[in-house]
Amino acid sequence: MDKFELFWDLFPLEPEFANRRAASWLAWQKCPEQTQDEMIAFLQKGGKPRTRNPYFFILDFKGKATVGQPVNYQGRMIPPKLQVLSAKWQGKWGMYTIEDIKKFNMELPKE
Repeated sequence: MDKFELFWDLFPLEPEFANRRAASWLAWQKCPEQTQDEMIAFLQKGGKPRTRNPYFFILDFKGKATVGQPVNYQGRMIPPKLQVLSAKWQGKWGMYTIEDIKKFNMELPKE
């Protein structure tokens, strides 16, 4: 089963928010894989979302991957359609998304 499908099945969806599927899917695609896994684990453990709207749950989720540090994809499978570049963060080189590179003001290799 696709991870988003699993998330959608696990989320305690109320009928009034069923029309948020497409927007939720787009927000889901922008999350690092680790954050997606953390959202699924949270719901599987019976975690109660602060919002009944799955779209805002995804946007507001504060998992380990989204708090204070970028996700290094070096040695990991890179999700489809996600572009990563080599960059230095805290003195170590890794593979990061362009968004994280900008957000954390990382050093890029010199040409």
